[in-house]
Amino acid sequence: MGAARVSSSDPGTRAPGQDAPGPEVPVVVDGLDAFRTEVLESPLPVVVDFGAPWCAPCRAIAPVLVELAREFAGRVKVVTVDTDDNQELARAYGIVSIPTLYFFRAGELDRTLVGAHPKREIRAHVASLLEPGP
Repeated sequence: MGAARVSSSDPGTRAPGQDAPGPEVPVVVDGLDAFRTEVLESPLPVVVDFGAPWCAPCRAIAPVLVELAREFAGRVKVVTVDTDDNQELARAYGIVSIPTLYFFRAGELDRTLVGAHPKREIRAHVASLLEPGP
């Protein structure tokens, strides 16, 4: 998918061979500190994709998330978390099935979507993050 990696050990660096994230590239979050910075402290609403490379449904929605990251660039951030590499983070957020999409607004969990869904459904959830909150 060409995503940039942000890790807890050095949140300002990118993995070797990877460019800094553009608006169309979901950020790969690695570790609790990076999650806090990229998701909980983000000034933008955030879509978090919890998944794994071996997961076929995760791979199926990856291009959809790239397209939505492009469409909502500058208004919504899209990040991905590899649950195999971040088991502590997955446990902390109660991830029991992948893919799971978490939608955050102002650092708070707004909604959850479990499983692979059509683009129009995922897009509706992303768009809802831009509506006034409760």
